[in-house]
Amino acid sequence: MNKNFFNRNKGMVFAVIGVVVFAFCIFAVSMSVKTQAKRLENAVETAASDITIVEKERTDKLDLMFGAVKATSNHEKEVTKLVTSARANLSDSNIGGAYKEIEKATNIIVESYPEVTATEAYMEFMTASATSEAKISSHRTNYNASVRNYNDFIDGAFNSIFLGISGYQKKELELLDFGKIYEDPKEYSWED
Repeated sequence: MNKNFFNRNKGMVFAVIGVVVFAFCIFAVSMSVKTQAKRLENAVETAASDITIVEKERTDKLDLMFGAVKATSNHEKEVTKLVTSARANLSDSNIGGAYKEIEKATNIIVESYPEVTATEAYMEFMTASATSEAKISSHRTNYNASVRNYNDFIDGAFNSIFLGISGYQKKELELLDFGKIYEDPKEYSWED
């Protein structure tokens, strides 16, 4: 009897099987497209996180270096004051006192900072700043590429249909503006 049912309803059985297979294929493709959209979304989040990490590293590094540059600069100012004062007080009657002041300045120079000058420290600071800015720029470029990939994928006609079927909610992601330069949360002032 089952054979007769199948023979009599062969078209309907194939139609039902076809609809089930078609529905499964639509579901499988929708899940695949949704998975790819999630991967691209995660790539954007990772790129954004990388920018934050590099910006923090930059701030931390520059804070340390700024302190060293400032200390070296202040040290050199103090030495200059001592030497200038010693020269100003130099007279035939005060050679011993001037010599002691010059000796004090010389000892400060040699003992405290034998190989560092404020100019060298400042140059290192500027190099570190430029290097950090280049790293930030590279990570911004990577972020923008990730956003473009995501937006292109999501906006594709084929993909948007299947993402709608899967219930995926599109994220509104915008490119970073390269006209803005990263600003440290701390302002570095060379003045005392």
